[in-house]
Amino acid sequence: MRRRTRAAPCPALADPTDWCHEDRPVTLPPRTAELSRLTHLRDGGLKFSYLVLRRDPRPLADEPLAWRVVGPPRALKGKVEVPACSDAGRIPLRLLRRHRSDANRELERADRGELLIVDAAPGDQRVEVELATAVVRRDPAKPA
Repeated sequence: MRRRTRAAPCPALADPTDWCHEDRPVTLPPRTAELSRLTHLRDGGLKFSYLVLRRDPRPLADEPLAWRVVGPPRALKGKVEVPACSDAGRIPLRLLRRHRSDANRELERADRGELLIVDAAPGDQRVEVELATAVVRRDPAKPA
């Protein structure tokens, strides 16, 4: 008999008003772009939500320190923060500018939806990416 394991719940489910969505860049056809301009709707991104149901309780990635990027990197004074989600929850990955190195440069290049394998354990409020912290960026749709 195969032992069933239960996957960690999505951190967005902790708040009933919270939800995840995807935002993909799109170039609208001319007539649709004109309609968007007239109605003052955004025309630079296609937003949608999705639901994935499966029986297999596999984790996000085989690596234990994998994070899914859930928003664009934000450049703040002296640091870059990337909102990310994993079984540990949804918390920012933070890189101070003075800690930039070739090992962690992929953090700043991350796009929404990608996986980051970060060689650092999460703290209470964030993951601190240090000078020697290795960060590997991966497209989740492509095998490792």
